[in-house]
Amino acid sequence: MAASGIVVFALGIFFLVEDERSSLFKLFVVEKYNYALLQMLAWSFIVIGSAIGLIGFCGCCGAFRENRWILIIYSLFLLVIFALELTVGVMAVIFQEKVVAELKLELTNKLQIDYGLHSHRFGPNQGIYLALFDCCGIDGPKDYEKSVWKFQKMNGQNSNVSRTCCLLQNKLEKQAHNNPRPLNETLCQSADNVENRLYRHQNGCLEKLERFIRAEAMVFVVMGCGLSGVVLIGMIISICLCRAIHHSNNNE
Repeated sequence: MAASGIVVFALGIFFLVEDERSSLFKLFVVEKYNYALLQMLAWSFIVIGSAIGLIGFCGCCGAFRENRWILIIYSLFLLVIFALELTVGVMAVIFQEKVVAELKLELTNKLQIDYGLHSHRFGPNQGIYLALFDCCGIDGPKDYEKSVWKFQKMNGQNSNVSRTCCLLQNKLEKQAHNNPRPLNETLCQSADNVENRLYRHQNGCLEKLERFIRAEAMVFVVMGCGLSGVVLIGMIISICLCRAIHHSNNNE
C-alpha cells in the first residue's frame, strides 16, 4: 500500500515539474486559480500519495502489533482514500471534456489578442506546442492574419507566422521553441503558399492539442480508478485481519 502511495506521489511531481508538460499546461491555465485543471489533479495526486504512504505505514504497525482498533481506523482512512481516488478519476473525465469543449475559442482568443503581449498568459512558451506538434496556428497559418501580433508587426515587417511554424534547424534541441532557427525563414514567412509549403507547417494544432489533453487526462483516469482498486483490496485485507484478531481474542 505504501508503495502505491509513492507511485502516486511521484507521478504527481512528474506532471508538475517535467519541462514540456508544465509549459504546455500554461496554455490551459484557469485564471481564477492560476493553474491548469490537469495541474490541480497532479497536486491532488501528491496529497493522496502522501496520505496513502502515511496511512499504509500505520496499517503495517497495526498488523504487526495485532491491534484491532488501529486496523479499524486504518480501514476507515482507506475508505476515504478510495473515494478520493475515484473522484480524481471522474474529475479527470469531466475536466478533459470541459477543456476540449472550450479549447478552440480559448486558444484562438489568446493567439489573436495575447500572442506576443502577455507573457503570463501566452508569452515566451506560447510556441512550444507549435514546435512539439509540427503545426501552425489553431486551424492553420491563416489564424495569424487577424492577430494583434501581425497588425503591430511584433516579429518584423515581413513576418506572417510565428517562427515555430517554420521547419526548424534545431528541432531536436530541448528548448527549440524558445530559440527557433528556421531552415529558411524567408520562404517560411512568404505569403505565397507555393513558396512556403516546403518550409512551413500547414496543419493547425487544435486536433493534436485535443489528443494531448485526452492522453494526459487518461493517465489520471487510469491511475485514479486503478489505484482505487488497490485500496479496495487493502480494505478487504484489513477487515479480514480485524476479524481474525477478534476471533483470536475471543478464543483466548
